[in-house]
Amino acid sequence: MPHNGAARRFREQMAEGGLEIVGDTSVASPHVMTIALPKNIDSSALARELADRGLLVAYASDYLHQRNWIQVCHALAHVLAFLIILFVLARHLPGVLANDFWVVVFTGALCGLVNPTIFGTYLLIALNGFGFHWNEAFSSLRIEDYKGFLRLKIDQRGNLTVYPIVVERVPHSDDGELLPRLILWVIRDRGH
Repeated sequence: MPHNGAARRFREQMAEGGLEIVGDTSVASPHVMTIALPKNIDSSALARELADRGLLVAYASDYLHQRNWIQVCHALAHVLAFLIILFVLARHLPGVLANDFWVVVFTGALCGLVNPTIFGTYLLIALNGFGFHWNEAFSSLRIEDYKGFLRLKIDQRGNLTVYPIVVERVPHSDDGELLPRLILWVIRDRGH
């Protein structure tokens, strides 16, 4: 996929700053850039500092954390979808519907359908093509079984205990048996 001018300039600036952009530009998306950080810079600490300054980057996925990488993602696909929908509706809505109110209503409704489809397609490709974003992809599936939740207990001294509980099979009728089980470990955090 060819890189647009802004993406190319961003890559050049990162390289000038001594940071490596992962991936061959002939196949990498210009809208998702993976940055390999030097060993002396912790990706988690940098991502938290950037978040404090209002810039969100991806860093928490296992494959990113293990390699000390962060990802900068561009929302260009969503913005383009919005602009295309807006333009088409503004030009082609018939008669009574061709006013600002209905253009905004229909643009919002269509973006509500198109943009999640774009994101879902990204997750489909990332998971099946590259093995990335397992949590994100599976959390959006409508699988009735394999549910889990956390039971939190805070005692009077401020100690937090977390009990991870899973349900592998959800009953498919009201009289079915619910078989929750506690995962073998419990997380305890002593209050300050």
